Amino acid sequence: MHFFFLSQPENPSGTIKEQLAAIAPVLEQLWQQKEERIKEFSDVQSQIQQICGEIAGNLNLNDASPAVDESDLSLKKLDEYQSELQELQKEKVTLIMCNSDVSVSQKFGNPTGFRSQNM
Repeated sequence: MHFFFLSQPENPSGTIKEQLAAIAPVLEQLWQQKEERIKEFSDVQSQIQQICGEIAGNLNLNDASPAVDESDLSLKKLDEYQSELQELQKEKVTLIMCNSDVSVSQKFGNPTGFRSQNM
């Protein structure tokens, strides 16, 4: 992503229409960058929503994208969401491994023959 910083020219020349035509490409680029950032936020938030649903055991996930708060589209906020997503992904893997261990234990039973209730 490239960011352009606009500053007012010291001596504006030309008509307002000409000045607007000169900055229109930059404004268009900024709008495109904003839309790309909104999509990044939406993608990360959707993944967070999906993993939270999976962890909670909710398999009936709706496909609606979460609403993105456009008042803060900073990279800092995006990094916060991405960190949250990474933590949830780790938690999901841990839960999958625990569930797998429980399934194996249930499948094979207690190989030692001891009853845990009597201990």
